[in-house]
Amino acid sequence: MGSLRNTAALIGSPRLGRLLKHARGAGLETLLCYRRLAMLVAAAEHGANLEGSAVEFGTFRGGSAGVLAQVLKPTGKILHVLDSFEGLPPPTDRDNYHKTGDFNDTAFEVVRDGLLKISSAVRVHRGYFDVTLDAIREERFCVAHIDVDLYESVRECLEFTYPRMAPGGIILLDDYGARTCLGAKAATDEFLATRPERIHHLTGAQHGIWVGRPGDDLFDYLRRRSGWTGNLPVLGAKMFRR
Repeated sequence: MGSLRNTAALIGSPRLGRLLKHARGAGLETLLCYRRLAMLVAAAEHGANLEGSAVEFGTFRGGSAGVLAQVLKPTGKILHVLDSFEGLPPPTDRDNYHKTGDFNDTAFEVVRDGLLKISSAVRVHRGYFDVTLDAIREERFCVAHIDVDLYESVRECLEFTYPRMAPGGIILLDDYGARTCLGAKAATDEFLATRPERIHHLTGAQHGIWVGRPGDDLFDYLRRRSGWTGNLPVLGAKMFRR
């Protein structure tokens, strides 16, 4: 079923296949499925019409950032990419699966050089967030992609990013629905408890926040913007979302 849903995403959005091919040609890889990447592309296209830069927290081998960089390149917007390139920091008792150093099989130089082959408007920041966030503290963001797995990391990213989002900006949370990332869900739920926005299920574990648009359906908006929904019935959209 997973391969069928991914095939549906590619059929409906042929551009996604080209973006991935170009990113891979630059030596970049991603663990994200086509469905999650389709939502990411749609969010970036939406953000292109807003003020501010884009940011990705947790890039691993740079594949999703490579897709983002291509979408944003015609706009001239800066894409900030933050990762320790040493794997995950120590988890807390709110986390249920990942260990210190998970996802350390990556290389800063490979990711940086690959992204710069795609766009000169990419800034790669190496280190844990308590060091790297200072470099982008004056920025405003149109889209933010948070893929950091752990309670403290998600909390830190949301607290930093949310007040810097342009009205109508989109925050994508890759791990919210993952059974291996219960801390990521807890951090998000706690953060949203005092804010008007709600969490939107997009596809698989991926969820999103539409900043300043508490009453709108983010999934419905992004699936239409992604291009594939014109080729699928409503049943297909529900299958895509699982």
